[in-house]
Amino acid sequence: MRRLVFPPLEIASKHNTAEVWNPLTGAINSTLLRNVRLRARFTGAEYRSGRAIQVLPCAQFSDDGLLWSSSETGFGANYLAPTNDEWTWLDGTASPTGAFTDVFGGSFSPRCFVRFGLRALNTETTDLLTARCELVLEAQPIPAHTLRFAPIRVHTGGNASWGNELFFPTSAPISTEDVGEVRSTLWMDALTTDVTIGAALQVTDTPEDPSSWTTWTTLWGTRTSNGVTGGTTFTSVGAAEQAKNWCRFGVIAKNTTGSTFESCLAALRVDYRRS
Repeated sequence: MRRLVFPPLEIASKHNTAEVWNPLTGAINSTLLRNVRLRARFTGAEYRSGRAIQVLPCAQFSDDGLLWSSSETGFGANYLAPTNDEWTWLDGTASPTGAFTDVFGGSFSPRCFVRFGLRALNTETTDLLTARCELVLEAQPIPAHTLRFAPIRVHTGGNASWGNELFFPTSAPISTEDVGEVRSTLWMDALTTDVTIGAALQVTDTPEDPSSWTTWTTLWGTRTSNGVTGGTTFTSVGAAEQAKNWCRFGVIAKNTTGSTFESCLAALRVDYRRS
């Protein structure tokens, strides 16, 4: 079990029944998480003339850990009125049991980074209410890795057709043992013009030889302009690829429409984990 404990932070509701988002963690690499559960202890939760603060656990996602999605996703639909000085499971159900939630399933739209917190509301239409919350995140362990590669110069081969792209490796040979699912994030800069890049995985021709390589498998995401395409989807690696002992990651490049030789800078972040 992987457990993260976060310091107590103040949360608040509005003076009406509208919801307020209260992030309680920093940015966490989402590659390391799949099934998670939250529990919290509240202190100083305010109650006034029958009015009380209620909370719903939520996740919010980001491509870079700095700029966050405009909305957060709740673990369920049921708000809970906290009890002071008691540890409480938060799983969005009417009767919390500490069930694990798959943050890559259902209504969740994961990115490279995630943070957790509470959406709070007031049970009545007056008074801003507050509480202090100490949050504990528990996650079922999963072998996972993140690799970040420095920018490299890539170029096209003068052909706009898929199947004629060029492959530029960014990594040394990597054991395929933990490469069951892969997610890629692409960065493009210094584009001349007319270049499409993508992320790709290549495996060895024979299981034991990390010097002879097959054709590549395209991963999720392409770019045709300067900027970043953040990874959202884990792509399952096929049984044939997993049967080989070695793989490497890289960037593929082709012309977008024309036939002249063009180039750009490309950088790659790869998240991979066991299925």
